[in-house]
Amino acid sequence: MKNHYVLILTFIIIILTACKSDEDKINYIVPIQAENLAVDIEEALNNYDADFLKDNFNVNSFTKKISFKKIPKHTRSSVVYFLRRLVRDALGSIAETNKLNNQKTELIELYQKDNAVRAIYSISDSTGTSADNVVFYLQPNNQGDYYIANHYHVASGYSISQLIQSALSMQVDVPLGKQLEMMDAYQTLAEARHQLNSGNPDGALDLVREIKSPYSNYVILRSGIIQVLLLIDNNELIYEKLNYEIEFNPNEVSKKYYLYYLSLLNDQDRDDLSEEQLDALTDYSEVLFTH
Repeated sequence: MKNHYVLILTFIIIILTACKSDEDKINYIVPIQAENLAVDIEEALNNYDADFLKDNFNVNSFTKKISFKKIPKHTRSSVVYFLRRLVRDALGSIAETNKLNNQKTELIELYQKDNAVRAIYSISDSTGTSADNVVFYLQPNNQGDYYIANHYHVASGYSISQLIQSALSMQVDVPLGKQLEMMDAYQTLAEARHQLNSGNPDGALDLVREIKSPYSNYVILRSGIIQVLLLIDNNELIYEKLNYEIEFNPNEVSKKYYLYYLSLLNDQDRDDLSEEQLDALTDYSEVLFTH
């Protein structure tokens, strides 16, 4: 958001990297196959190639880890179809947003932690000002080839795995009639994205306003709503949604990002970062690179 963001963020990365201990269980030597995929993801995002992201996300492997025991057998195929759409929408929206805003993606950190290689990217606008971060989690299949196992878009608030778990919980806990209304709301959100990508932010905002509670409070919609609102200038609804996420979002990284973003919105006339904004940026960066 601010011109000093990239320089400050780079400095913070250096400091945090130097301060990591063996207890962090982070390994900066990663397999060449994972590194190659991380670089290919960067190239795909810069070429707005959503198909590459979708093709390298192993949906079958992901769905095998999911328990469908509580979901009636006659609805399982439709549930799997919706989950696949959810994944494709989440991955595709990053490339679409980059294209819409002429944004550039840069791989800024790559390391192994636990059972996944984490590739962290900075997304910057045409002036070089960083606006967002995205994390891809890479894992090998049985043949040793790496694929996208999970994806976490910081600004949208949730990882793909969290979106899927939310969708599954909805299938179990929400009555069928409400589920159908939820699908209508999800379709409204899809139309809002389309309006935004077509250069009609006012139309997108009007559609977002049509999505009322309780549906707007479900994770699969909250994530997409925030993603749309962050791309629309001068809308008051963003304050309400971000403050809600700061209170209820389970991801500390996104909560810190929203605090930083709000600090920028509250003082937009500065050419540099205030002490409050710098503190918020430092807090955000620290959790981003150590989560």
